[in-house]
Amino acid sequence: MTVFDSASAFAPSDQKTNRILVVDDETELTSALCEMLNKNEYEAAGFSNPKEALAHLADHPYDILLADLMMPEMDGITLLKSALAVDPNLVGIIMTGQGTVQTAVEAMKTGAFDYLLKPFKISSVLAVLSRAQEVRKLRLENIQMREVLNAYELGQVVSFTLDLNAIFKKTSEAALQQLQADEVSFLLSEGEDGDLILAAKFGDERDLPIGLKIPLEGTVSGWVARHHEPVTLEGEVNDPRFSPAYPRPDIQSAVSMPMVLGSRLVGVMNVNKTRKRRPLTSGQMLALRLLVGIAASAIENARLYEQTEKRFAHLTALRTIDQAITSSLDLKVTLRLILESCAAQLSSDAASIHLLDPQSQTLDFASGLGFRTARQEQARILLGSGLAGQAALERRTITAAELSGELASREYESWVEEEGFCSLAVAPLIAKGEVQGVLQVFQRSPFSFTPEWMEFFEALAGQTAIAIDNWRLFDNLQRTNQQLMLAYNATIEGWSAALDLRDQETEGHTRRVTEMAVQLARAMGGLDDDDLLRIRQGALLHDIGKMAVPDSILLKSGPLTETEWKIMRRHPEFAYQLLSPISYLRKALAIPYSHHERWDGSGYPQGLKNEQIPLAARIFAVVDVYDALRTDRPYRKGWPEEEVRDFLRERAGIDFDPQVVNTFLL
Repeated sequence: MTVFDSASAFAPSDQKTNRILVVDDETELTSALCEMLNKNEYEAAGFSNPKEALAHLADHPYDILLADLMMPEMDGITLLKSALAVDPNLVGIIMTGQGTVQTAVEAMKTGAFDYLLKPFKISSVLAVLSRAQEVRKLRLENIQMREVLNAYELGQVVSFTLDLNAIFKKTSEAALQQLQADEVSFLLSEGEDGDLILAAKFGDERDLPIGLKIPLEGTVSGWVARHHEPVTLEGEVNDPRFSPAYPRPDIQSAVSMPMVLGSRLVGVMNVNKTRKRRPLTSGQMLALRLLVGIAASAIENARLYEQTEKRFAHLTALRTIDQAITSSLDLKVTLRLILESCAAQLSSDAASIHLLDPQSQTLDFASGLGFRTARQEQARILLGSGLAGQAALERRTITAAELSGELASREYESWVEEEGFCSLAVAPLIAKGEVQGVLQVFQRSPFSFTPEWMEFFEALAGQTAIAIDNWRLFDNLQRTNQQLMLAYNATIEGWSAALDLRDQETEGHTRRVTEMAVQLARAMGGLDDDDLLRIRQGALLHDIGKMAVPDSILLKSGPLTETEWKIMRRHPEFAYQLLSPISYLRKALAIPYSHHERWDGSGYPQGLKNEQIPLAARIFAVVDVYDALRTDRPYRKGWPEEEVRDFLRERAGIDFDPQVVNTFLL
């Protein structure tokens, strides 16, 4: 293939419009005429067979057709009609030895510019050819103006769209029509010194997939991209600079043009002809330059808009995940949101999150999306084994464009083929210097991990690590709180048991009244779990103040003196003094401090009345008296059930809250 590059690639191939195709069945005349024309700075080629001449014209451009009228296989007018079908701008001249007005009219109707009568003089031929050259030049100028106008109109269309696919489509349609091409493809640059990516293709069917990477070294498009200079090719490629990665012997001629804005490469536009080997005219080349310039600007604008949209979507996704991390304590919900972001923002076919078990040093499945089987859920990946294990151990992101058996390792071999995955990206989840697990993203088709894609992928991995770390911290905090609560409750029960051991007359009393107080509180309604917990704690500690009462008073078998009663009645105050410094038990003080208050205000230590008395204390007062009266004491027998119930009814509104008594007696 002949290769033209740099500025020479665009030297107008029809600048002098002096290529002449001579067709006459008289071989000697054809040869003599070609020889004469070549001596007069024309480029002439002669044929005695019209069909051979027509076949030659299909692959070789000419400016003027000089054809004999009468030929045995095909007359000159028929040849001219067929030639104009190949090149409508060809200037036709008919040669005849039988010149008549009718012949001239018929030739002009066919599209002939003029005719020559045989025998003719050289001066007459040169004069007609000179006029034909001017006509050819005007035609080409008109074509060039029309092509420039079409390119301008295309610019008006694409300048109002930010849809990259629409820009590719409109530009390719213009190129295919104006340049009479068969294929158009667009290769976009991945950045400075980056490979080219096949972004769009139009025209004849080609096997190359969209997204294919085209290397810069050894390819025509790569050379054009690196040098920012166009290259035109005709016939077979025979140039040491190029060794096409994907040979195309069917391409007859081609142009590879850089799309450049300022000094920055946007990409490369390739235009191929596969049906006819006809180079582009100067007008077509100018139109192509304009198309490429318009396309470069429009593509860049669309890509910038697309990048802005993607970045906004990425920021929105990260913000949504951040809100989920701070507002939700459900790790499953957060991980699901992260995996959905992988599908939406990273175009992943499947994604999974594995958490590191520090004890077994394995990565265990936590959540997944997009898998066809449950094999991924069963996988336990050893730290350092496989791509996921390596990423976690080495604390680095790993990508695999092809998940071959060698790359996949045993952890993947068993199910990756079944899932149909082609590529993988895996990032370690690191928070506060600790590896929390890995985030994996799978693709079922060839995929290009662009810098922008990797940036968001790693940001997503960072958010995932924070979510997992927060969840683990909260989980540990919950466990610690539960352990503290268990310890507090065990301490409270220990205090209560110690008090029962000290006062053997009330042994078992605390346990019974605690259960009854909680049950009655539930029956009253309007109390939540925290309220019930405080009632339970307060009931267990209701007589904790008696710890400060001397044994001589607390354990006295006979009646107490007035002085001793004063000390005994201070045990609610002692309880307050003992428990109020303990913040955890401050909300449980209502019962220890106020369970001896009376509805009519005759109780102690504060003399509260009616609803001034905390509800917990009013509830406990009923069950406390009920259990005390029903239980045998050394100095009396326990009362019968009905007598106790009658007593509570009688004292309702005096000692007890009537509503609490009614609920208790139901």
